[in-house]
Amino acid sequence: MDLFEVVPYYESMSVFQRFVRQPVLAYLTLLAFTVWTSLAAESRPNEPSTVLLQLTGSVGLTGDGTSFSAEEFKECVAQAKKGGLKTLVLLIDSPGGRVDTKEEVIRCLLQLNSEGVRTVAIIKDAGSAAALIALACKDWYALPGCRLGAATTVLTGAGSTMSFDKALESDPALAAKYKSFSSAIDEEACRATGRPPELAIAMKEKSATLWFTPGRGLTSDRIGEASRSVDTKDTILTLTATQLVDFQMAQSVTSAEQALERIGGCDASRSKRLQRELGSSQQDLSKLLDQASKLEQEIRDIPSSGLGFGRGSGNSRDAGKQAASSRDAQRKAKLEKHSKLVDRIINLYSTP
Repeated sequence: MDLFEVVPYYESMSVFQRFVRQPVLAYLTLLAFTVWTSLAAESRPNEPSTVLLQLTGSVGLTGDGTSFSAEEFKECVAQAKKGGLKTLVLLIDSPGGRVDTKEEVIRCLLQLNSEGVRTVAIIKDAGSAAALIALACKDWYALPGCRLGAATTVLTGAGSTMSFDKALESDPALAAKYKSFSSAIDEEACRATGRPPELAIAMKEKSATLWFTPGRGLTSDRIGEASRSVDTKDTILTLTATQLVDFQMAQSVTSAEQALERIGGCDASRSKRLQRELGSSQQDLSKLLDQASKLEQEIRDIPSSGLGFGRGSGNSRDAGKQAASSRDAQRKAKLEKHSKLVDRIINLYSTP
């Protein structure tokens, strides 16, 4: 077969025949296909697509134990979304905490809800700010003995704690302004998850009332004889596991594991990895506080320069001055280091 016959012969072959007749081309094609499928697999969302985060301790950094920050929470959610997040589960065991942190977490959850991500709360204990965070979760699972509520705002400082109402009782207009603005996001969390805004109000306001009517759910007013009182004007609402189930607000489970089985698809390894990140700021804060405390003790242990360096011989006076100068330099260096530590601590505290 001469050269002029090769080209039409090649063109007359099927794609498969050409593929088989050229081993090098076949190998390169298979290699390219393998790389492409590998990259495509990496770009697809990882399964399973349910992530568990444990919200344990204070909402917002406190420096006195376990807590989490808003920045950590949002970063964990961002990382989970990169892996194809479909359901975010929060195991809540918290007495509450900072208002600003609570608001940032709620905004993050509302954004997830708007994106079609299912949000679930497994409630062990959710007090104050943690209870309001739970309101932004679409579904609830109630563990035995759990509590949810008591979300009145309190002010702490200088070794004392008082209610927001007490602190601003001399300026009711300012108190009303703050409550209106602060409560708006809590009530919006209820609306976004299909709950009545009156639920958030009853958790925060002593003057609120709440009733449960079969077929109608929770309302601020009594509807009829079948209505049951949930919260009166003399109480702040805290719901128990029994109430959450009776009022058709949560499913009853005996353990967090049982809840996760019902939810399905939990990625244990990814959840564990993200959980480590959720407490990193608290660990950093604890280390900084320990370093600052030790440095303060070291500064106190440096002898003061004192007086009387004019006595004795010239050599002894010079030696005394040198020692005093050295101590002053040490004290100055440690004070500067302490000041930098304080700045880092304040920066951590000031982040919601």
